[in-house]
Order: sequence, then structure tokens, then C-alpha cells
Amino acid sequence: MASISSSINNTYMLYKMAQNNGMSLFGSTSSKSSQTNSIWDSYYGSASSAASTMSGLASINSSRAELVSSYDSAVKVFNADMGSAMKDLRSSISAMKGLDYKAVGENPISTVTSTAEDGTETTTTKYSKEMQEVLDTVKGFVDDYNTAVDFFGDYSDVSKKLSRMSSVFSDATARADTYATIGLNVAKDGTIEVDEEKLANAIVKSPGKVEGILGRDGLTGKAEDHVQFAEGQQSRLFPSINSMFGDQLNQASVYTGKSMVQMSNFATVGNLVNMMF
Repeated sequence: MASISSSINNTYMLYKMAQNNGMSLFGSTSSKSSQTNSIWDSYYGSASSAASTMSGLASINSSRAELVSSYDSAVKVFNADMGSAMKDLRSSISAMKGLDYKAVGENPISTVTSTAEDGTETTTTKYSKEMQEVLDTVKGFVDDYNTAVDFFGDYSDVSKKLSRMSSVFSDATARADTYATIGLNVAKDGTIEVDEEKLANAIVKSPGKVEGILGRDGLTGKAEDHVQFAEGQQSRLFPSINSMFGDQLNQASVYTGKSMVQMSNFATVGNLVNMMF
């Protein structure tokens, strides 16, 4: 009996609430029916509005998730590419440290002249095995150094730290004239091109000078310092996603997990309350 009485009382209260708001609980057949709606119709209309709202919020949440995922992927690619570039450059630096510019053979540079069937002569420069190894080591080092310069140059617009790192690796421009004397030509962006013949002649004429310019106290030493600096800063080079997108990302993060369910309930009930009172 208690449950039946409670049900009756609840129904009566719902009926009075509807009546006070110009509505009919079950609909009306009176002349005012065109101006009134069933409370249940209004409720479902409210629920539909809430569902539409939540659909929009779900879209925001989905877009946020995609943004975070894409950003995380970009950071992973950056870290992988930087790690590879630094590893290769470290290997080349190690090889450069082992060079002996004086040990290039008794006849490090020679020329060979060949004559074609039509009588045309061609002169080719030949290097001793030891000299060729030195030249190949220097060229390999320069290639890896250029890769690092290009890498940080490509990312220089991402953050101030990366812009600074790009400037660090392109600093060969400051000694361009010095490098040019031994056959290393520096471009405006800091990349280097090796003039093999000029470098070979410089090694033969003044191996001490070449070592001073390229060795531990020269370009090789600077490159090693740059790598150490870059690796020490790696975790701070790429900006956090929050610093990139700020409050917009924080606002979007509200629409996740249980909060979506809670907001759905609040939206449905809230629309119904607003309609009734």
C-alpha cells in the first residue's frame, strides 16, 4: 500500500507541476491543445537537445585526442631523427680524432695521363691509399655535420630553443675564410662543401695547419661540443603541447572520460528544469 500511495502522490505532484506550466500530463483534447504539449514530449525534446549538445562536446573531445596523438607522433619523429643525426655525427667525430695528417704516404698525390683513340689527353689526379682514407674520413664527417645543420634548420621555427640550436650548428660561417684556405667552402646556411684537391694539397703542404683547423681544437672539437649541447637540451627542445595550444587544449580536456557522462546527465536534467521553472 505504501508504494502505491507513494506512486499516486508522485503522479499528482507531476500533474500539478505540468498544470502550473500550462501543460498536460497525457495531452489534451480541449481547445487549448494546440497551445499545450505533453510533458513527456517536452522531456524527450529536452533529452534530444542534450544529446545534440553532447554530440558537439564529443566531437571536441575527438578532435583534441587526434591533435594530441598527432603532436605526440611529431615529437617521436623529431627525437628519433635527432638521435640518428647525433649518433652518426658522433661516429664521424671519433674517426676524425684518429686522423694523422702526416701519415699520407710517400707519394700522396700523383697524376695519371691517358690518351683516347682520337688523341685527346685526360689527366686524372690520384691519391695514395692513406691520403684517400683521410679525404674520405673528412668528407664523411662533413656530410654528417651538414645533416645536423639541415636537421636543426628545418625545425628552427618550432621553438626558440630549436632556433638557437640551428644557429649553434651553422656557426661554421664565422670561420668561413679560415676553412676556405684548406678547401672547405662554407655556404650561407652553415653547410660545408669539400674541395678534395685543394684539401689534399693543403695536407701535403701544411699538415699541422690542417690539423689545427679540423682537429680537436678546430671544427671537430666544435662539432663535439655542439652534439653534447644538443643532447643535453633534447628533452627541452620540442615545446610541450600545452605551451603550444594553451587554454584551448585545457578546455577541450574537460570533455573526457567520466566527465562526459556526468555532463550528459546534467545537460538532460538541466534542460528539463529550465523548461519547467
